[in-house]
Order: sequence, then structure tokens, then C-alpha cells
Amino acid sequence: METDKTSDMSKRSIEKFFMRYKSDLSSKVYKGVANIYSAELSRVKDEYYKDKIADAEGNTRKLYAITSDLLG
Repeated sequence: METDKTSDMSKRSIEKFFMRYKSDLSSKVYKGVANIYSAELSRVKDEYYKDKIADAEGNTRKLYAITSDLLG
């Protein structure tokens, strides 16, 4: 799997291509890549917070800090 930085760079290059040519095909390709990127980013965030919560099991202070961080 690509790293986040590599994935972001390819998404950005496809976005530049779309902005330059603005065809239906480039629009569909960009939207597809953007959806894949967004889904992957959500998956990685979910995994990250699941691991943090699992590490804080039984420690209410850590759980509160994680919840506070998530809710802003």
C-alpha cells in the first residue's frame, strides 16, 4: 500500500490534471481517486484511534484525554 504522502501526491497530480483539462473523463478519474483517498484516510484514522483506545484500556484519564481530543 502506498504511504499517505505518496497517495496525497498522486491525488494532487490528478487534481492538477483535472483543473487543466476539465473534461468529463478527467472529472470521473479525479472523483474516483478522491473517493478512494478519502476512504483510505478514514480507515487509517479509525485504526489509529482504535489502537489508542485499546492502549488506554482501564485508564480513565487516558480515555478522557482521547475523547476530549476527538471532540475538540
